[in-house]
Amino acid sequence: MSQPKRRLPLLSLREEVVLPAWIMLAVALFCTVLVWSLAGNHDKEAAHQRFNMKTDQVASAIHARMLTYEGLLSGGVGLFEASEQVDRHEWQRFVHSLELEKRFPGILGIGFTQRISLADLEAHQRDIRAGGLPDYHVMPAGKRDEYHAIVYLEPFAERNHRVFGYDMFSDPIRKAAMIKARDTGMPVLSRKVTLLHDSARNRQAGALLYLPVYHKGMPVATLAQRREALKGFVYSPFRVNDLIHRSLGSQFPELDLEIYDGDEPNSESRLYGMSPDLVDGEKARVPQFILTRPFPLNQHSWTLRVKSRPEFEAQTDTLHKGWILAGGLVISLLLFGITWSLVTTRVRAKSLARTMTHVLRESEERFRAVHDFAAIGIVQSTPEGHVIHTNPAFQHFLGYSASELAGCHWSQFTVFEDQTESQRLRRDLIRGERDHYEIEKRYLRKDGQVTWGRVSVTGARREDGSLEFVLALIEDISARKRQEAVIAHQAFHDALTGLPNRLLFTDRLDHAIKKAKRNKTSLALMFLDLDHFKEVNDTLGHAAGDACLQDVGERLRGCVRESDTVARIGGDEFTVLLPNINGVSGALQVAQEILQKLPITYEVAGGTLTITPSIGIVLYPDHASDAETLIKMADSAMYASKEAGRNRYTLHARQQTEKLNVISG
Repeated sequence: MSQPKRRLPLLSLREEVVLPAWIMLAVALFCTVLVWSLAGNHDKEAAHQRFNMKTDQVASAIHARMLTYEGLLSGGVGLFEASEQVDRHEWQRFVHSLELEKRFPGILGIGFTQRISLADLEAHQRDIRAGGLPDYHVMPAGKRDEYHAIVYLEPFAERNHRVFGYDMFSDPIRKAAMIKARDTGMPVLSRKVTLLHDSARNRQAGALLYLPVYHKGMPVATLAQRREALKGFVYSPFRVNDLIHRSLGSQFPELDLEIYDGDEPNSESRLYGMSPDLVDGEKARVPQFILTRPFPLNQHSWTLRVKSRPEFEAQTDTLHKGWILAGGLVISLLLFGITWSLVTTRVRAKSLARTMTHVLRESEERFRAVHDFAAIGIVQSTPEGHVIHTNPAFQHFLGYSASELAGCHWSQFTVFEDQTESQRLRRDLIRGERDHYEIEKRYLRKDGQVTWGRVSVTGARREDGSLEFVLALIEDISARKRQEAVIAHQAFHDALTGLPNRLLFTDRLDHAIKKAKRNKTSLALMFLDLDHFKEVNDTLGHAAGDACLQDVGERLRGCVRESDTVARIGGDEFTVLLPNINGVSGALQVAQEILQKLPITYEVAGGTLTITPSIGIVLYPDHASDAETLIKMADSAMYASKEAGRNRYTLHARQQTEKLNVISG
């Protein structure tokens, strides 16, 4: 008879297998869930950063559109500065030359409101009626100390005709914005209004942008002077829906955008909602990401509320989380089986060992497949920084093969300027002062190009606490960095000439003044306006005018040092900032070189047309100690050059306009 199989006692099985095996399984599952949770947090953080970046892009696009509107209004103010008397026909030609419907669709028009006293009201209405508009009257009727009637508004379509003669000072919201623009001299955006241009059935939330016009030749340095010198306002009405659609287009389909007037988001202050036609099921959905932030705009404030849509949330990569969970479960079950098998018979242990070897080999191959096909770079290195192993993603990231990277020190493919911070963090990791760190830095590819990576570094330690090796995960963020650079450049540079715009120039002037004050040095500021530029546009067309402005920008750059700044602040106006200049003589030397290099001659019917500069010059600290006063003095000196015959420069004097070394064109 065959002998029965021998079994382990039940008590022994429970003590030696059941308890240790289940403890091992619980620990392994806990570790798996922990790693899975950390990976999910990392994915969520990456998505949150991407969401914040998208929100910044939305704000930048809206801000850029408003800067364009501000530039159009500055052109209107420049027209009043350049002309002795701007009549309705000249205003019509000016607005028509802007080609609003073609180049700036969405803007309702550009207008001018005239300041009228109560005593001059009747005479004003008679003059307008005598000019060909017999039905003209200022509305609403009534006696007020001061009126600001719309006297010019182009294009003069039906929707704009109905507001002709409207007194904007009669409306508290419009009046508040106009007073702020008058007192500051800056463009000011009004609060939410209902535009009179719209019909009752097609009304949208709207706003108006105002820029004050002062009487030519009157001082505007103080608040009282600005109030006395006010002539009227150049303004533009726009619908917020049109503004946002033209600013964003279809760039952000994965986001919902809401805009509110002021700091309190509510139904009364709502200006814009991107998705009013959502179905009921979608309205009840709770977005994964919501960001509410203030949005300052032209001396006013809006509130942006951005929400993620399912299209955005679906972009989060969860594939590797599934691999982590599946792999952790496999390993947990394997450990449980191994612990159980250790107390069985030797034959069963051998048989099980062969089975487990095969399973482990397959598991290792699966994990190697995940490692080799991971979308992010993986680098294992010694504590000293020498590469031990890399995965294909990192090799592709730098353009090297695995053999070329093996043994290299991490500093060999890190940009020199980024090595100090990386070295400090790695030193803290080796000392045990931190267990991981993250950093964004630049890498040198094999082809010599520089690329950006987001690096997450952690260390594996021995039982005695010493660092055995370092593991780094590298994500390619070059595309994001390039996009951020493009957005930053567009926000602070003129689109036509590539020169710094008004915002960047003002910032550099403030920094230059602070540095000059700290170092007790001088700086010079030049304000340039092109003579006869309007004739180029009128006779040769706007394409020739644009080419002329680009040529002027290049010539101005050739007259200054790399440390100097040439900026286009609007229309045909340029500024030149000369920090650390050698007093008056240094500034005049640069001005003389500009006068020699800048004349541009065009052949036109009946002769030639020459573009020359009129230049105004001021010095810090000789003339003023703040940016705003320096700019105004330079502008005043420039107009002195124009009055003296153009194609020359004028150095501003503190007590009177003093012209030095005037050069005729």
